[in-house]
Amino acid sequence: MRARLSVKTALFGLVGMAALVMFGLLGLMLYSSEQETMAAESLHQTEQQASLVSDSGRLFLQLRRTEKDFLLRLDDKYVVRHATLTAQLNESVLALISRAESEDRVTLQALVADIGRYEQAFAALVASHRQLGYNENEGLQGTLRSAVHEVETVLNEIGRPEMQVKMLMMRRHEKDFIMRLAPKYLDRLNARVEEFLAFPGSYYTDAGQRTQVETLLVQYQTAFAAYVDESLKERELRKALSAEYAVAEPRINALIDTFRQRSADLALQSRIVLEDMRRLSLTFGLAAMVVFVIGAVMLTRGISRPLVAIRGALDKLRAGDLDWRLAPSRISETQSIGAVTEQFRLEQVAERALEARLAEVIGACAQGDFSKRVTVDDNASGASLAEGVNAIGEAAEKGLQDVLLVLKGLSEGDLSVGMSDGQKGLFQEISDNIDELTARMRASISQMALSSNTLSETSDKITETAKEASKRGQSSAASLEESAAAISTLVGQVHSLEKTALGAEESLDNTRNQADNTRSVAEDALDAMKRIEQSSNAIGQIIGMIEDVAFQTNLLALNAGVEAARAGSAGRGFAIVAQEVRSLAQKASNAASEITDLVRRSNEDVADGVRLVTESSTSLTVIQQDMQQFVALVTGIATTSREQSQSVGEINTAIRVIDSDVQKSAEALDEMTEISHQLNTEAGALSETLTHFKLPDATRPEALIAAE
Repeated sequence: MRARLSVKTALFGLVGMAALVMFGLLGLMLYSSEQETMAAESLHQTEQQASLVSDSGRLFLQLRRTEKDFLLRLDDKYVVRHATLTAQLNESVLALISRAESEDRVTLQALVADIGRYEQAFAALVASHRQLGYNENEGLQGTLRSAVHEVETVLNEIGRPEMQVKMLMMRRHEKDFIMRLAPKYLDRLNARVEEFLAFPGSYYTDAGQRTQVETLLVQYQTAFAAYVDESLKERELRKALSAEYAVAEPRINALIDTFRQRSADLALQSRIVLEDMRRLSLTFGLAAMVVFVIGAVMLTRGISRPLVAIRGALDKLRAGDLDWRLAPSRISETQSIGAVTEQFRLEQVAERALEARLAEVIGACAQGDFSKRVTVDDNASGASLAEGVNAIGEAAEKGLQDVLLVLKGLSEGDLSVGMSDGQKGLFQEISDNIDELTARMRASISQMALSSNTLSETSDKITETAKEASKRGQSSAASLEESAAAISTLVGQVHSLEKTALGAEESLDNTRNQADNTRSVAEDALDAMKRIEQSSNAIGQIIGMIEDVAFQTNLLALNAGVEAARAGSAGRGFAIVAQEVRSLAQKASNAASEITDLVRRSNEDVADGVRLVTESSTSLTVIQQDMQQFVALVTGIATTSREQSQSVGEINTAIRVIDSDVQKSAEALDEMTEISHQLNTEAGALSETLTHFKLPDATRPEALIAAE
């Protein structure tokens, strides 16, 4: 049993809970302030380190830009700027090392080493460019330019185009190397030098001039070789410098990303801590407030709720509503009042229960259920009323049981069952009416049994008569159907003969047309052969003219050769032309002879073709005449076949009409037979149904007795 509280004790407890909440909030505020200060100091230190790393990255990018400026402009001021930026970068990285943690110092020291190697590679590249020369008048470029000018000056004095062209080819290889930095151009220049040295001594005025030119040429070759070596070295130094930068750049970018991420993480962590503190403070404050409010609400409800419930219970009692229970109160003052109210409700509930049981039994009787009874204690109020209701239910149940017994017998076909004696009032009237109903039903069923026997005998006679008529109709229909099938076969054969005759007539027409066309083609071929013969004669005349022209050309070529021989060396070229013309004339004459032979043989073949085509045309004329006679005969056969086909078709149509009528008569007889079978089946079913009824022996007809 839960302990009871007084109102005074509950109020003192609520004040103590409020004091505890205030002290908790004050401590939480002090702790949040301390955590916020520590997070701000850590974030400030990390942001300073991130700023130094960002400055280092910016300086490193400026180093790269200064490097590109030097390579683009070749000025020593960029070398000085590069050294200054390198010192600043080293100073920034050393400052980071002094402030960084142990895990970051290893990376920063590796970065210092990378910067040192990058500076050494840049110094080597600067030295290589100084060796090559910042412009065309300094270093190896100046030496090469001077050697070229000296060689070109001497060659201009000599004035030999071959030497100047060869020198221009050397300069072209020099320019190609400067543009592409490919070592193959050095080999090509050396090959041109060897070709230049192979020029004969007649190109020079004396041996001293040749020695001077060769010496200057060797100096130019040596200067170009030195320039090539240093240029290739400078390209490798550029690659090495880019490789060192590529090593240092990811490291410093990784440091920048690391410190930026660390700063972002600390800022995020600081915000999370502050948010957690604020959330904790807010949560604790809200929780304390909720607890305080809940306590106050619970105390208020603990006092007011029982009183409100008691007032509501009294209102419900006054309105007649008993479906409620008072909850137990933890306040001792209200618990006593609730107990008295609950006792009064229980008494009202008992009275309502008795009324509900009486109403249930009366309602069941109204619905036809007289088996329910009212159970109540003998000493309870309303016991006499319950006994009266039970007596009414017993009397109604007995009378209805007798009526149910009679109806059950009727449903099973037993017409000999009746209600028991001793019925009173309304149940006696029901008994008399049931006896009269069963008597009338017995008389009707006896008459239906006699009628069903007569109906069965009549349907059997109709069935036998319909079967005989159906057999005769089916025999006649089968014979007529065989006749129709034979006529249909004859019709098909006549139609086939008609189609064959028409096809033969059409084929003969096509053959006659083809013969006419063939004769026309033969006549056209004969005309073409004659034209070919005429063309062959014309070709023969033209070939004769070609032979004459070839002969005349041959004579002219012979005369030209004689004149060329007289002219001596001046006519040598004309003699060659004359010889070629004479050769062409001879070939034309030979070709004309071959064409003459071909035309002659062609004329012979054309003459044979003309003879054969003439004979073919004569034979085709005879074939055409015979074909016309045969076509006339086949046309007569086709006309006779069409007339026979029409006559046989009319006979076939008449046979099909008769066959259709006979089939319909046979179907009608089959339907009559089926109907008589159905009538016989129904008569049997009626007799079978009547056997299920049970009649007294005095009222049974002889048909029913025989059926049993």
